[in-house]
Amino acid sequence: RVKAVDGDEQWILAEVVSYSHATNKYEVDDIDEEGKERHTLSRRRVIPLPQWKANPETDPEALFQKEQLVLALYPQTTCFYRALIHAPPQRAPS
Repeated sequence: RVKAVDGDEQWILAEVVSYSHATNKYEVDDIDEEGKERHTLSRRRVIPLPQWKANPETDPEALFQKEQLVLALYPQTTCFYRALIHAPPQRAPS
């Protein structure tokens, strides 16, 4: 979660560049910005994403449940928004 120029906070998709054990802070680059704006963030402002996609057929716990709060990506962007699950998918995406 980073502060935008206008002072608003937003969740962005970023890549960790480094971590400082001395300050417990991450340096991250916004993956969507051409200028590669670097942000220094505390651990509570970073949510790691899984490296592998879970398979709901072999791991049913991989699906989010109805009424669960999640962060979802706006289409065609790297910005996240808070969302509420209305219904889990009934079949695997093709």
